[in-house]
Amino acid sequence: VGTFKAAGLTAAELRDYITQHISRVVHDPQVDVRVINFRADRIEVTGEVVKPSTIDLDDTPKGVIQAIDACGGLTANASRRRLLLERAGVIHEIDLAGLLSGSRIVPNPALLPGDVLHVPDQSSDQVFVLGAVGTQAPVILQQNSESVVAALTKAGGINNTTGKAKGLLVFRPHRDADHKLASTVFVLDLSRPEGLLLASGFNLMPGDVLYVKATAFAEYNSIINDLLPTITAIFQLAELNSLSH
Repeated sequence: VGTFKAAGLTAAELRDYITQHISRVVHDPQVDVRVINFRADRIEVTGEVVKPSTIDLDDTPKGVIQAIDACGGLTANASRRRLLLERAGVIHEIDLAGLLSGSRIVPNPALLPGDVLHVPDQSSDQVFVLGAVGTQAPVILQQNSESVVAALTKAGGINNTTGKAKGLLVFRPHRDADHKLASTVFVLDLSRPEGLLLASGFNLMPGDVLYVKATAFAEYNSIINDLLPTITAIFQLAELNSLSH
């Protein structure tokens, strides 16, 4: 057979190579190749998995889902929406929600030696439900989209005494073209059938603030001006959490 380079071959490819070359001098050779151990090629899995650890790569390709499974799966506090993959100093965001739900085609990227896979917690997956609702509290967005109606339901619904179904605002903070903080405001009226239908299909995004106010429609401008500082603070805190992950 002679001297040859085995690095980069799978066990099956190595067996076939040896079989092919040794068959020149041995009739119908029976060759078996087994890997005693692996070395060098490793990845790191950190964050909200049951057992954060270093994983040795073998000749079986591993994607991000297989790496998470090898670490015992996700914790209860893990994001079900995104993963962060650091490769060669560049951070890539992976659509974990798509991988878990199967609702859209999302590739399960194969991991390479030196990769760091980080599973963030749910702090960046929150929407905030405020105002005249049963319970003012953050609502965690899971792997599937959350509509306005679903988020209101989780918050105990609109307060029958103080809340008005026509007085519902969704604040969506974002950065504009000059990287300045801005906020898009959506006005929803759940007192009308078409408004309720619209709210059922209006999917919230992480960082959104859903606000129900017991007030007349004409006073919304002053409400928006009063709330914007709070919305800005929430958005900036979410950005800091995202950067820290």
